[in-house]
Amino acid sequence: MISDLFALAIISLFIIFGFKRPYVALSGLIWIDNFRPQELSVSFLNGKPLSALFTAYFLLVLLINLRQVKFPSSIRFYVLNIFFLIWITLTTVYSHYPELAWLKHDSAFKIILSAFFIPLVLVDRRSTEMFLWVNVITFGTLSFFAGVKTLLGGGGYGVNLIGTFGGSFWSEGSTLAAMTMALVPLCLILVHSQLANWNKKLNWVLWGYAFCGFLTVVGTQARTGIVCIIVFVLLQILKSEKKLRGLAIALIFPLILIPFVPDSFLHRANTIESSENAAQDTSAMGRVAVWLWTLDYSLEHPIMGGGFFAYRDNAGELAQYSGSEFVTIDTPYPKAWHNMIIEVLGTQGYVGLLVFLCFIASTLFARLPEKDPQLNTNWRYRYNSAIKASLLIFCAGGMFVNIAFYPWIYYMFGISIALKNQQKLADQAFNNANKTKTPYENSY
Repeated sequence: MISDLFALAIISLFIIFGFKRPYVALSGLIWIDNFRPQELSVSFLNGKPLSALFTAYFLLVLLINLRQVKFPSSIRFYVLNIFFLIWITLTTVYSHYPELAWLKHDSAFKIILSAFFIPLVLVDRRSTEMFLWVNVITFGTLSFFAGVKTLLGGGGYGVNLIGTFGGSFWSEGSTLAAMTMALVPLCLILVHSQLANWNKKLNWVLWGYAFCGFLTVVGTQARTGIVCIIVFVLLQILKSEKKLRGLAIALIFPLILIPFVPDSFLHRANTIESSENAAQDTSAMGRVAVWLWTLDYSLEHPIMGGGFFAYRDNAGELAQYSGSEFVTIDTPYPKAWHNMIIEVLGTQGYVGLLVFLCFIASTLFARLPEKDPQLNTNWRYRYNSAIKASLLIFCAGGMFVNIAFYPWIYYMFGISIALKNQQKLADQAFNNANKTKTPYENSY
């Protein structure tokens, strides 16, 4: 009952303050979709269609405050979103497992559609930072509970560290590890946000969320999380002008973790060291078998794939793809994709894979000026760099789990487009005021 009242209070705040602020309403929708208070509830909120109701509320707010909406000028933004929404619907219509596929389709469609509105309502620094703060608090809360459970000795491979928080969407260990590590760059950049500058104590919250991300990797004992940590360290070193300082910052969290690392975690980490260790690991070789099977499967279904849940076609087919003298993958049951690229290839074909990769590439190659015409430093540039780092970490984790249709990639794409649109409008305003044009404006 108390948790339900607390969740209702948060939703009420989003409703009250979001009525004249579309970005607040969208932030509330994002919180409900990812934290899922109705699945956590054991009282009056249990089973209630909160997401559907708040989606309707957000659309109402959008219509009422249409003057606040800024439509991006990027044609690529509209083409990618609209085409992909149509494409995943079309592949679901012809899916091999339609009843299951439509359930997955509803989730994926809602995620992409929600992300579509991000650049429309994030029109300035205030709205952008609030949206990022809501995401950090939402996923950081999951990270916090996982980290605390790890500190109390409750971790382990296959253990659900977050219980019913976030529903079953984020409970799988590798998925949770990838998501919490992707959150770390945003925690570090929000230290420079206006809210954190107003109240310096919030920096401790951000640092705490970041540390809990690393603890979550230890608690899940997921090798996916170890890969994400390695990518994080490399990115910190590469983007730092002072390499030793960047290395020190990158290693501070892993070094603090050492007292909390159990022997079972080190044992799983050792399987990454050599190809021989990996070849003796049933889990690792099972993934390789699925990947090889999918490459053959895509030759039979190159355009549209097999639709969501098409991996079920590999039941009893993986033995011939084992390819290891140590391990034979011989099971009558299907095995999931365990790779987001393979997942999209198998479910959406090469056409869908091309569009999916365009989402990622558009975010990673988005360019913003380091210097703002009106300021010494450009806050959008720093946030754009953090978004790229977060996406790279998430994609590194995605090489081992099926997270292609989880929200983070589409959220980062939407924020990236929002930042570019804001920069363009700021440049235009500056040019109109000074009757001159900047070289950056011409790049559009």
